[in-house]
Amino acid sequence: ASEQTLHSLRADFAQPPSRLCTVFMGSSDGKDPAYLAAAHELGCLLARNNIGLMYGGATGGLMGAVADGVLKNHGYAVGVWPDCFMGVEPHPGLSEMIKASTMQERKHLMLDKADVLVALPGGSGTLDELTEVIDFKKLKHHDKPIFALNTQKFWNPLREMYQKMEESGFMKSGLGLQLCDFVDSPEELLARLQTSTHNS
Repeated sequence: ASEQTLHSLRADFAQPPSRLCTVFMGSSDGKDPAYLAAAHELGCLLARNNIGLMYGGATGGLMGAVADGVLKNHGYAVGVWPDCFMGVEPHPGLSEMIKASTMQERKHLMLDKADVLVALPGGSGTLDELTEVIDFKKLKHHDKPIFALNTQKFWNPLREMYQKMEESGFMKSGLGLQLCDFVDSPEELLARLQTSTHNS
């Protein structure tokens, strides 16, 4: 991998974060306003509890909503921006920006630097990011807590798919829910973040 460039875009955040939470999510708003509302609320809660945000760096959709919630509450937000995003601008107010040469390097950085991993609703890219970190945890490449924020029951089909895998003999019984916790609200997620730890 090429050398990453890390530079500060602003320095007025209240204090360095106690932990860094990587959040995977869509760059679109989604059709239900509840998706944006939950994303923004999560950002506010992260900042108020001194948990830093690491995410894809975009301005729009759920990505922008989480980052705006963090920054408006004087929190710490780090974007990981791939060089292949030509003609698209990252969020202008981030605390830091890390540049990655490829999408794969971007995913590696977001996993490696995080203390905890969270997925909000999103498209195929978000699904890929979530299932990859779940698989890496199953393979013991990391032991970081993973959460899916199940706004409007968005992630129910994935939970049911893991149950189907278990019932069909392709996954050990109960393993899916051991690898990823599904939570219903930003408040429940924050409560779980405050008690979660990892040893990697």
